[in-house]
Amino acid sequence: MLHDLHIGAPVRTRDGHTVGELVRVVMNAQRQATHLVVDPGLVESGHLLEAGGWEKPRERVLPVALVEAASPEAVQLAADEAQFLAQPLFERREFIALDPADAAGQPGWQSRFRLGDLISFVVAGWGLGAAPYVPPEQITYNEAPGSISIGEGTPVWRLEPHEHLGDVERVLTEGAGAGGSTITALVVRRPGIRGEHVVLPITAVRDVSGDTVHVGLTDQEIAALRPYHSDP
Repeated sequence: MLHDLHIGAPVRTRDGHTVGELVRVVMNAQRQATHLVVDPGLVESGHLLEAGGWEKPRERVLPVALVEAASPEAVQLAADEAQFLAQPLFERREFIALDPADAAGQPGWQSRFRLGDLISFVVAGWGLGAAPYVPPEQITYNEAPGSISIGEGTPVWRLEPHEHLGDVERVLTEGAGAGGSTITALVVRRPGIRGEHVVLPITAVRDVSGDTVHVGLTDQEIAALRPYHSDP
Protein backbone atom coordinates (compact mmCIF):
# COMPACT_ATOMS: atom_id res chain seq x y z
CA MET A 1 0.00 0.00 0.00
CA LEU A 2 1.31 3.43 -0.95
CA HIS A 3 1.14 6.21 1.62
CA ASP A 4 1.57 9.92 0.96
CA LEU A 5 2.43 11.35 4.38
CA HIS A 6 1.86 15.06 3.88
CA ILE A 7 3.41 16.86 6.83
CA GLY A 8 0.79 19.31 8.07
CA ALA A 9 -2.17 17.16 6.98
CA PRO A 10 -5.02 16.60 9.47
CA VAL A 11 -5.09 13.28 11.30
CA ARG A 12 -8.48 11.63 11.71
CA THR A 13 -9.71 8.68 13.74
CA ARG A 14 -12.11 5.96 12.67
CA ASP A 15 -14.84 7.43 14.90
CA GLY A 16 -14.77 10.69 12.96
CA HIS A 17 -12.58 12.94 15.15
CA THR A 18 -9.79 15.17 13.86
CA VAL A 19 -7.17 14.73 16.57
CA GLY A 20 -4.42 17.01 15.25
CA GLU A 21 -2.00 17.34 12.39
CA LEU A 22 1.00 15.33 11.26
CA VAL A 23 4.18 17.19 12.23
CA ARG A 24 6.95 14.58 11.95
CA VAL A 25 7.75 11.21 10.48
CA VAL A 26 10.18 9.05 12.48
CA MET A 27 12.40 6.66 10.54
CA ASN A 28 14.98 4.08 11.56
CA ALA A 29 18.42 3.31 10.16
CA GLN A 30 16.85 0.98 7.57
CA ARG A 31 14.94 3.92 6.06
CA GLN A 32 11.62 2.65 7.35
CA ALA A 33 8.93 4.99 8.65
CA THR A 34 8.22 3.53 12.09
CA HIS A 35 6.17 6.24 13.83
CA LEU A 36 4.23 9.43 13.22
CA VAL A 37 4.21 12.45 15.51
CA VAL A 38 0.85 14.21 15.77
CA ASP A 39 0.27 17.63 17.32
CA PRO A 40 -3.28 18.02 18.73
CA GLY A 41 -2.83 21.78 19.18
CA LEU A 42 -3.10 23.82 22.36
CA VAL A 43 -6.87 23.92 22.67
CA GLU A 44 -7.40 20.27 21.78
CA SER A 45 -4.69 19.13 24.16
CA GLY A 46 -6.36 20.90 27.07
CA HIS A 47 -3.09 22.57 28.11
CA LEU A 48 -3.81 26.12 27.02
CA LEU A 49 -4.91 27.60 30.35
CA GLU A 50 -2.78 25.45 32.62
CA ALA A 51 0.33 26.89 34.21
CA GLY A 52 3.06 26.49 31.63
CA GLY A 53 0.49 25.16 29.20
CA TRP A 54 2.01 26.84 26.19
CA GLU A 55 5.22 24.86 26.55
CA LYS A 56 3.91 21.57 27.95
CA PRO A 57 4.55 18.55 25.71
CA ARG A 58 1.42 17.70 23.74
CA GLU A 59 2.61 15.90 20.60
CA ARG A 60 1.85 12.17 20.56
CA VAL A 61 3.86 9.50 18.81
CA LEU A 62 2.07 6.52 17.28
CA PRO A 63 3.22 3.52 15.24
CA VAL A 64 2.61 3.56 11.51
CA ALA A 65 0.70 0.31 11.99
CA LEU A 66 -2.20 2.51 13.15
CA VAL A 67 -2.33 4.28 9.77
CA GLU A 68 -5.19 2.97 7.66
CA ALA A 69 -4.69 5.36 4.75
CA ALA A 70 -2.73 8.51 3.98
CA SER A 71 -3.21 11.06 1.23
CA PRO A 72 -2.32 14.73 0.69
CA GLU A 73 -5.69 15.60 2.25
CA ALA A 74 -5.56 13.60 5.49
CA VAL A 75 -4.08 10.74 7.48
CA GLN A 76 -6.74 8.22 8.45
CA LEU A 77 -6.10 6.09 11.55
CA ALA A 78 -7.37 2.60 12.23
CA ALA A 79 -7.93 3.71 15.82
CA ASP A 80 -10.54 5.73 17.70
CA GLU A 81 -9.97 8.94 19.63
CA ALA A 82 -9.49 7.14 22.95
CA GLN A 83 -6.79 4.93 21.45
CA PHE A 84 -5.04 7.99 20.04
CA LEU A 85 -5.07 9.75 23.41
CA ALA A 86 -3.56 6.63 24.99
CA GLN A 87 -0.44 6.94 22.81
CA PRO A 88 2.70 8.24 24.56
CA LEU A 89 3.96 11.81 24.33
CA PHE A 90 6.77 12.41 21.86
CA GLU A 91 8.63 14.91 24.01
CA ARG A 92 9.87 14.34 27.53
CA ARG A 93 10.90 17.25 29.71
CA GLU A 94 12.84 16.69 32.89
CA PHE A 95 13.64 19.57 35.20
CA ILE A 96 17.18 19.73 36.50
CA ALA A 97 17.45 20.13 40.25
CA LEU A 98 19.26 23.40 40.75
CA ASP A 99 18.97 25.96 43.52
CA PRO A 100 18.29 29.36 41.86
CA ALA A 101 20.41 31.11 44.50
CA ASP A 102 23.36 28.89 43.65
CA ALA A 103 22.63 28.67 39.94
CA ALA A 104 23.04 32.41 39.40
CA GLY A 105 26.71 32.07 40.11
CA GLN A 106 27.26 29.21 37.69
CA PRO A 107 29.03 29.99 34.39
CA GLY A 108 26.61 30.20 31.50
CA TRP A 109 23.52 30.32 33.75
CA GLN A 110 20.79 32.75 32.85
CA SER A 111 17.30 33.40 34.14
CA ARG A 112 14.65 32.12 31.72
CA PHE A 113 10.98 32.97 31.56
CA ARG A 114 8.68 31.19 29.12
CA LEU A 115 5.81 33.09 27.59
CA GLY A 116 3.17 30.58 28.63
CA ASP A 117 4.31 30.55 32.26
CA LEU A 118 4.36 34.33 32.39
CA ILE A 119 0.86 34.63 30.90
CA SER A 120 -0.51 32.04 33.33
CA PHE A 121 1.20 33.83 36.20
CA VAL A 122 -0.37 37.19 35.29
CA VAL A 123 -3.81 35.66 34.66
CA ALA A 124 -3.68 34.08 38.11
CA GLY A 125 -3.44 37.58 39.60
CA TRP A 126 -0.04 37.01 41.18
CA GLY A 127 2.10 38.67 38.59
CA LEU A 128 2.76 41.99 40.26
CA GLY A 129 6.39 42.76 40.88
CA ALA A 130 7.83 39.34 40.10
CA ALA A 131 7.83 36.54 37.57
CA PRO A 132 7.94 32.79 38.20
CA TYR A 133 11.29 31.07 38.28
CA VAL A 134 11.60 28.41 35.60
CA PRO A 135 14.22 25.77 36.42
CA PRO A 136 16.55 24.48 33.71
CA GLU A 137 15.23 21.48 31.86
CA GLN A 138 16.43 18.66 29.68
CA ILE A 139 14.39 17.62 26.64
CA THR A 140 14.50 14.13 25.17
CA TYR A 141 12.39 12.54 22.47
CA ASN A 142 10.42 9.32 22.64
CA GLU A 143 12.07 7.44 19.81
CA ALA A 144 14.29 4.38 19.51
CA PRO A 145 18.08 4.83 19.56
CA GLY A 146 19.32 5.60 16.08
CA SER A 147 15.95 6.92 14.90
CA ILE A 148 15.61 10.30 13.27
CA SER A 149 12.55 12.41 12.62
CA ILE A 150 11.74 14.57 9.62
CA GLY A 151 9.38 17.49 10.03
CA GLU A 152 7.87 20.10 7.76
CA GLY A 153 10.52 22.39 6.34
CA THR A 154 13.45 20.09 7.09
CA PRO A 155 16.14 21.51 4.79
CA VAL A 156 17.76 19.38 2.10
CA TRP A 157 21.40 20.19 1.30
CA ARG A 158 23.74 18.78 -1.31
CA LEU A 159 27.10 17.77 0.12
CA GLU A 160 29.32 18.71 -2.82
CA PRO A 161 29.07 21.52 -3.67
CA HIS A 162 27.28 22.65 -0.52
CA GLU A 163 23.93 23.85 -1.83
CA HIS A 164 20.40 24.20 -0.45
CA LEU A 165 18.13 22.15 -2.70
CA GLY A 166 14.83 22.79 -0.90
CA ASP A 167 12.72 21.72 2.06
CA VAL A 168 10.86 18.49 2.82
CA GLU A 169 7.10 18.63 2.53
CA ARG A 170 6.03 14.98 2.26
CA VAL A 171 7.31 11.47 2.92
CA LEU A 172 6.32 8.72 0.48
CA THR A 173 6.18 5.15 1.78
CA GLU A 174 5.01 1.74 0.67
CA GLY A 175 4.33 -1.58 2.32
CA ALA A 176 3.87 -2.31 5.99
CA GLY A 177 6.46 -4.74 7.33
CA ALA A 178 7.11 -5.68 10.93
CA GLY A 179 9.53 -2.78 11.35
CA GLY A 180 7.39 -0.18 9.60
CA SER A 181 6.67 1.17 6.12
CA THR A 182 9.56 1.50 3.68
CA ILE A 183 10.33 5.10 2.75
CA THR A 184 10.74 5.36 -1.01
CA ALA A 185 11.14 9.09 -1.49
CA LEU A 186 10.83 12.57 -0.04
CA VAL A 187 8.85 15.32 -1.73
CA VAL A 188 10.95 18.48 -1.68
CA ARG A 189 9.80 22.02 -2.35
CA ARG A 190 12.52 23.72 -4.36
CA PRO A 191 13.64 27.27 -3.43
CA GLY A 192 12.38 30.31 -5.26
CA ILE A 193 9.09 31.97 -6.08
CA ARG A 194 7.81 29.07 -8.16
CA GLY A 195 8.72 26.51 -5.53
CA GLU A 196 8.37 23.41 -7.70
CA HIS A 197 7.84 20.11 -5.92
CA VAL A 198 10.16 17.29 -6.91
CA VAL A 199 10.50 13.66 -5.86
CA LEU A 200 13.82 12.90 -4.16
CA PRO A 201 14.55 9.14 -4.08
CA ILE A 202 15.52 7.95 -0.63
CA THR A 203 18.59 6.31 -2.20
CA ALA A 204 20.01 9.81 -2.79
CA VAL A 205 19.97 10.57 0.95
CA ARG A 206 23.40 10.15 2.53
CA ASP A 207 22.41 11.01 6.10
CA VAL A 208 20.08 13.06 8.25
CA SER A 209 21.85 14.99 10.98
CA GLY A 210 21.39 18.29 12.74
CA ASP A 211 17.78 18.41 11.49
CA THR A 212 19.09 18.49 7.93
CA VAL A 213 18.85 15.98 5.09
CA HIS A 214 22.15 15.60 3.23
CA VAL A 215 22.15 14.20 -0.30
CA GLY A 216 24.70 13.28 -2.91
CA LEU A 217 23.51 14.34 -6.36
CA THR A 218 25.18 15.64 -9.50
CA ASP A 219 23.84 18.62 -11.43
CA GLN A 220 22.45 16.22 -14.02
CA GLU A 221 20.68 14.13 -11.37
CA ILE A 222 19.13 17.25 -9.80
CA ALA A 223 17.88 18.39 -13.20
CA ALA A 224 16.39 14.93 -13.78
CA LEU A 225 14.34 14.85 -10.54
CA ARG A 226 10.76 14.27 -11.61
CA PRO A 227 8.02 16.71 -10.63
CA TYR A 228 5.66 15.58 -7.88
CA HIS A 229 1.98 15.19 -8.66
CA SER A 230 -0.38 14.17 -5.87
CA ASP A 231 -2.83 12.57 -8.28
CA PRO A 232 -1.94 9.02 -9.35
